[in-house]
Amino acid sequence: MRSKHVSLSVVLCLLVSSGLAASSRNGVVALSLPLPPPTAAPAEITATAGDGRVALAWSAVEGATGYRIFRSTTGVWDLPPFKTVSGTVYTNTGLSNGTPYAYRVAAYTDGGAGPLSAVASATPMAAPAGVTAVRGDRQVTLAWQPATGALSYTIYRSLTGTIDSFVEIASGIEGLSFVNTDLTNGTTYYYRLRAIGNGGVSALSAKVYATPQPPPPATAPSNFTATPGNARVTLAWGAVEGATRYRIFRSTTDVFDAPAFTTTTALTYKNTGLINGTEYFYQILANNPGGNGPASVVVSAMPMAPPAPPEGVTATAGNAEVTLHWLPVPTAATYNVYRGTAPGRQASLALALGLADPTFHDSVANGPTYYYKVTAVNVGGQSLRSAEVFASPEAPAPAIDPETLAVFRVLRQATWGPRPGDVDSLKTSGVDAFLAEQLGQAPSIFPDALFDHSVEASQEHFMQLALTGPDQLRQRVAWALHKIWVVSAVEVGDVDAIVTYYRILLNGAFGNYRDLMRAVTLNPAMGRYLNMLNNRSQLVTGVPPNENYARELMQLFTLGLSKLNPNGTPMLDAGGRPLPTFSETDVKELARIFTGWTFGDGDPATTPWRLAVENNRVPMEAVERYHDAAAKSLLGGDFAAGQSAVQDLDQALDLIFNHPNVGPFISRQLIQQLVTSNPSPAYVAAVAAVFNDNGGGVRGDLAAVVRAVLTHPEAALSTDSSGKLSEPVLFVVSQLRALNAAVTDHPFMSDKAEEMGQKVFYPPSVFSYFSPGYRVRGTVGPAGLPLGGPEFQIMTAVTALVRVNFVGALVAGWFGADVAIDYTPFTSRANDPAALVDFVNLLFMAGRMSIEQRTDIIAAVRVSPSSRAMERVRTAIYLTLVAAQAQVDR
Repeated sequence: MRSKHVSLSVVLCLLVSSGLAASSRNGVVALSLPLPPPTAAPAEITATAGDGRVALAWSAVEGATGYRIFRSTTGVWDLPPFKTVSGTVYTNTGLSNGTPYAYRVAAYTDGGAGPLSAVASATPMAAPAGVTAVRGDRQVTLAWQPATGALSYTIYRSLTGTIDSFVEIASGIEGLSFVNTDLTNGTTYYYRLRAIGNGGVSALSAKVYATPQPPPPATAPSNFTATPGNARVTLAWGAVEGATRYRIFRSTTDVFDAPAFTTTTALTYKNTGLINGTEYFYQILANNPGGNGPASVVVSAMPMAPPAPPEGVTATAGNAEVTLHWLPVPTAATYNVYRGTAPGRQASLALALGLADPTFHDSVANGPTYYYKVTAVNVGGQSLRSAEVFASPEAPAPAIDPETLAVFRVLRQATWGPRPGDVDSLKTSGVDAFLAEQLGQAPSIFPDALFDHSVEASQEHFMQLALTGPDQLRQRVAWALHKIWVVSAVEVGDVDAIVTYYRILLNGAFGNYRDLMRAVTLNPAMGRYLNMLNNRSQLVTGVPPNENYARELMQLFTLGLSKLNPNGTPMLDAGGRPLPTFSETDVKELARIFTGWTFGDGDPATTPWRLAVENNRVPMEAVERYHDAAAKSLLGGDFAAGQSAVQDLDQALDLIFNHPNVGPFISRQLIQQLVTSNPSPAYVAAVAAVFNDNGGGVRGDLAAVVRAVLTHPEAALSTDSSGKLSEPVLFVVSQLRALNAAVTDHPFMSDKAEEMGQKVFYPPSVFSYFSPGYRVRGTVGPAGLPLGGPEFQIMTAVTALVRVNFVGALVAGWFGADVAIDYTPFTSRANDPAALVDFVNLLFMAGRMSIEQRTDIIAAVRVSPSSRAMERVRTAIYLTLVAAQAQVDR
């Protein structure tokens, strides 16, 4: 059985190898015989060329199951076939146009292949490309690109352009162009082409068309111009009806050689790349497919390089005007000006065009800084822009209004500084009405509630009243009297003592000086400060009484050291030495007169009999047994023995009050405190005369004296020696009032005044915060002596810097919510630095700022851009207030 199985396998292999078919089912093998190969070759074989392809077709061979295709480009047929197909057509793609391809086909079955067909050849060919149709006069000129493998071309034409409407009009065209003549102008003709080659014809080309037309009319282009530029000439002309383009001829002589150097369809032409300084001639004619029109006139132009940018440009600011000047540019015909409001940001469009002269006046708004550049222009174009210049137009400094300045001075002398609107109000009401209103104002109140706080609370209350109190003049005079009748919390630190003392000055500021002398003499704060309180007779203590108050009453509060003429100048002896007002004996005698006084109890019905307990709120009372009741002599006046302490005191005060020195001595100090540090003798004499007699026979009328101080002509003068330095309290308060500041917490005000050298209610000595006799080194007054300047005694490098820092902190808002300032009147002017500075000058200085200072401050304000309005405002205020001109009232 094994041998039979092997034999059967061998048989199957033989059958398969011989082409027979065998199948097996249930172990039974069935055999089928192969078909015989075809005996006939395919007939009617054709090869049709296309673009990169050849399409083959042939007739079917009976019994064939497929066809084998053979291809050759050299005549040698290589086996095997390059393609086998089941149908009778095949398209061979990816061929090279222009290369002949030969083909043969053989039918086949599973029994083998039949004979080969005849040879069919074809050459692939693309339709003509790049076909153009250019119209002419009764003709159309066709042109195209060569088609690979083409030997000739056939032309087809149509009047409608539809596919089936094209008819052959020419064939065998071997060139690449064709002129179709004898056409009708105005009719549109459509064309397609076919390439013809060996064994192939291409498909039809894309359709093109053209409409023949006649040449332009016999009209030359009009208005032909040539405009020179930089290495160029720009031509322009009028249109010619019927022209589709223009032919331009150029020469460097007036002789033109054909052909035209360029054509254009526009009515202008820019001829670039020329040589500057060479004259070029031009002629132009209209053209269309129908032909040329006549030539135009000849024009010429010489290209020129643009000029150099102008040099030496200057910008001079004026009032709402900037004037520009620059050096002439030799090759320039005109000039253009460009303007901007920021460096390097000039507009692209010129502000001024075609300026013939090298100057320009620009009318502008005052305030902004304007930046300019200038260009020179000629036929070659515009130069580069010049170096930038700038100017800041501004109005001139306004003239000082004498009335405004006079009123401002009164307010600086009679108040803690004018507020916005005060000057105008006073100009309306008049100085006399203002003084009458102020002299009639009730005193500001220092309430008893202050007794429960420290002296610092009274300082704050003082500053608050100075800032907002209606009795401005009374406060200024009371403050001046405080600096004459000095009591200091340095020695007397009880707040009730200080408050009670200062109430006397406020209440007596417009009263009689004699009443003030008695009230202050019996004030416990003064008694404690200068040791009159509890000063007892030598008969009681065994030692002479204390002389402090006796000495200072005469030396500082009433008479002064030297006898004075009515004009305040010292009386001199034969040797030119001042005559003393009083002697040491007078001091000792007055000390005896002032013995026996102690704290009062406020009850007039009781008489003290010993030294009383402290009570700073009521006047001192006399203990007669402590008083020296012996006879005495003072200033040439005799005091009878046995007089009471009150009798001795009143006699002494009357004697001193009526001394001729008191009028000029006190008048001069009040002038110094309110108006000027260096009053003339005439000024002192005039005020002293009022002190001596108010016009109604009354001596010592302080209201009349204050009016005389403020209304004297010298109070309105401004000279090299007039005016006074603004002391720290006035410096702080006046700035806040000028800014109309709303202050909700006041400690910083007294704190800053203290840092500047003036601690309210704490004068460092009986000579006050500064001596009325202090003179400023380095100055020379009318008498050859240094000028007086009491307030300068506390002006040091440190306190000067504190002043500067205070102004900086104030305008910078460093006091936070404690100070509210409306800067709108300032910021509304910030765009115009000059207007802003002039407003600040008027508000703080009544317009007396020097031209030099104004110029410097305006320049500093301009450093900040206009977008930073508050920065400009702070700069203007700061530089104004820290300058000496603003700190000295004159």
